[in-house]
Amino acid sequence: MWREIAELLAGVVSLHRKEGLKGIFGRLFRSSRKAREVLLRAVDFESKVMFRDTGIREARANIYRGSAQRLMADYVYRAIDDLGEYPTEQAMRLVDLLEAGRVKSVEIIVVLASVVLGTALGAFLTWCISR
Repeated sequence: MWREIAELLAGVVSLHRKEGLKGIFGRLFRSSRKAREVLLRAVDFESKVMFRDTGIREARANIYRGSAQRLMADYVYRAIDDLGEYPTEQAMRLVDLLEAGRVKSVEIIVVLASVVLGTALGAFLTWCISR
């Protein structure tokens, strides 16, 4: 499941690296959907990892309970502790950062479109009145 998240994240990053008009339109219209998918899958993954970790902690507590032999205890505990460290927080922060940039781009486009349309409408009204 983590591989899917990493692949989706790589897709979002590659969309933001594209240049030209194709890159601009890709960022504006497609990256939002992909970023949302990354976030949803990362949240789902985190919840599954939390449930898994709870089970692991319970199993760890029961492994050597009542047993006098702790020959491999340190090795087993270290192996359990090393199980799956995933950078989901970093992935979510990266998606948030990229989305913030996309939102700013949309805001700039809206402001520019407003200026152009306002200017055109003002010129048209001036032309109509001056006739």
